[in-house]
Amino acid sequence: MATPNCRKRKAVDALDQESDRKAKAATAPPQRKADGIAGEDPESVAPALRKDGATTSDVLHLPAPVWGHVLDFMPYKEVRSALLVCRAIANEAVAHVATLSILNDCELDIPAARRFPNVEHVNILCLVHEAAEHNNPLELNSLTFSNIVAIATVPFLQPFPKLSSIFVGGLKRDGEKVLYSPHKCLGPNHAMNFRSLLSSFVGAYKTRALSQEVSLTGVSEPRSFTDLCRQVREEGNVLNHKCKWCRDACKYLPLKDYDYFQSYRLCLSKKIRDEILRHRDGGPNCIKYLKCIGLADAVGIIKTWHVFNDDFEIDRTLYQKLVEMGLEEGREGDVQYISSEGLEGLDHVAESYGITPRDIPKDLFYKQMSFGIEGREWDVWARTTVESLIARGYPIDLEDLIVVDEAQEPALQRIIQSQSK
Repeated sequence: MATPNCRKRKAVDALDQESDRKAKAATAPPQRKADGIAGEDPESVAPALRKDGATTSDVLHLPAPVWGHVLDFMPYKEVRSALLVCRAIANEAVAHVATLSILNDCELDIPAARRFPNVEHVNILCLVHEAAEHNNPLELNSLTFSNIVAIATVPFLQPFPKLSSIFVGGLKRDGEKVLYSPHKCLGPNHAMNFRSLLSSFVGAYKTRALSQEVSLTGVSEPRSFTDLCRQVREEGNVLNHKCKWCRDACKYLPLKDYDYFQSYRLCLSKKIRDEILRHRDGGPNCIKYLKCIGLADAVGIIKTWHVFNDDFEIDRTLYQKLVEMGLEEGREGDVQYISSEGLEGLDHVAESYGITPRDIPKDLFYKQMSFGIEGREWDVWARTTVESLIARGYPIDLEDLIVVDEAQEPALQRIIQSQSK
């Protein structure tokens, strides 16, 4: 049993401890909220979120698919940096990355690329870039060509088993994509090295290192193909007066990219082109699609009734009516029409191709004609022409276009009469 003196000493000690605690609290700096967070036991943070047994780091970072989608929009250099600083991204998010954008030749590293097993889209944006200096006015808008990128591109693409699309070109300073052009590139041998790059792609498709399902854009511009064809022919590498390059392009490049095989890109005749394509899987469908493109292009051979521009008398009443119907203010009010002779010519083209206008997909027809919902403010069409095309089976909807009835417009009647004289 404690004596009175013992109880008194304990009470005095307790008072002294309380005084010391208050004195320390008065002299110590105020504690920040972050200090309290930093001092907490990680296992005690957000216990309600951890009923499933996951660790704190698992529940606090973004889900791996979200990180993968974020990385899709980052340059490849920054993606690789993110792998170094974040274990969650390095171990989990890489499986969800679908797009890689290469901005520098040093990033074309195959061992590093193998960390991304599910990539579907690769953008090679360093084949060409804007010239650093423009000391010569003739060098404005000029490009420099990277021979290293031309050599390394095709091998770099092969480790991606789920690859579905490739873009090869460059990036302007303003972020806009730019394509190789032999007439804009500076320096020696760029044309020869570009030809080697295209030949490498042909070889990759031929040997099935790249699947026929992988589309290729950026290096397939008409001028690039035409120049390549010309070079091959000048070197005498021809077979039956047609160059080997055009034959290989028809044999091996992916059929899903129909633009490669349009006749104006190749030195082959349509007959030879179709004969080569016919022996490929999916070749007959490709031939039919090319014929649809040709027929849609033929519709573009039209005449125009000028209603409003700098060279012709302005009919303000009709022009204002066209603006109210949807014509973009300030544009030339040209009414498009096809003559009866032109319509008969289209019938002959369709018959020679062995197809009907109903075979043409609507989106293809609108694309070739540069009209439709997105461009309807640019074109005005004569009602008789549109109705004649619809009657023949061309995929046109009246509500998609600005259509004017020429029989009801005095201004158009005057133009018709003057042109018929």
